[in-house]
Amino acid sequence: MPSIDHEIGRLEGLDEHAIEVLKTHGAIAKCTDCGEHEVNGLYNEGVKATYAQVTREFKRGEIDGSLEEILHAVRNAMANVNIECPDCKRDHGE
Repeated sequence: MPSIDHEIGRLEGLDEHAIEVLKTHGAIAKCTDCGEHEVNGLYNEGVKATYAQVTREFKRGEIDGSLEEILHAVRNAMANVNIECPDCKRDHGE
């Protein structure tokens, strides 16, 4: 049975991977005004491409977890990313 620390590390790794793939596909981007904070890139195709990529990685055995876990990590990352830059107060949804 894996230790709690191992399990926490594994889940954090899934979260980090989801964020990196979302950035790669433009779904999460730096604020276009200040370049400091990450915001929702509002690029729906980037989210779709992320889901496709992590699903392929899961099928190839490259994900340390279930498909449900990595898809949850992607959804969670998108739910927690800012739409409005906390410094610029610019709504990136406009």
